[in-house]
Amino acid sequence: MILLMGFVFGLVGISSFIISNPPFESTISTKIINYSNSQYAEAIGIFDNTNIKNFLISLAAIFMWDRMKTKDEFFCVMSLFFVIGTAWRLAFSDFGILAARVATLFTIVEVILIPNMIHAFDKRISLKIIIVTYGLLTIAMNISIKDIVNPY
Repeated sequence: MILLMGFVFGLVGISSFIISNPPFESTISTKIINYSNSQYAEAIGIFDNTNIKNFLISLAAIFMWDRMKTKDEFFCVMSLFFVIGTAWRLAFSDFGILAARVATLFTIVEVILIPNMIHAFDKRISLKIIIVTYGLLTIAMNISIKDIVNPY
């Protein structure tokens, strides 16, 4: 549900609405408005490579929820953080700096979440395939970003 809301808010452009109609006047809202008019306020796109990767990891975490909650006591918390970060990044994708910086605070658990999810598989062959596939996809994503974003 959180992911769906993030996706819908991203399609609607919720951050543009919030920036043009700040809910309250403060130093923070003034700085965000000034920041939105700078060169750093570029959109990252709702179908950005990182958004797609995070969305797929979030879906995997949701599907593995019942299996993992008994194996790892922190899985539920880490998954929730990751899903919130992904939803935030999707919702504010038209204001890249705000989307990426705040989402990074939540999705930092990826480095622990992914190995825990991989560890849930019992067979060594599937484990190796998953690790190699994830590594190759991450490398391919980073190479494609280097070609798209200039200068990197």
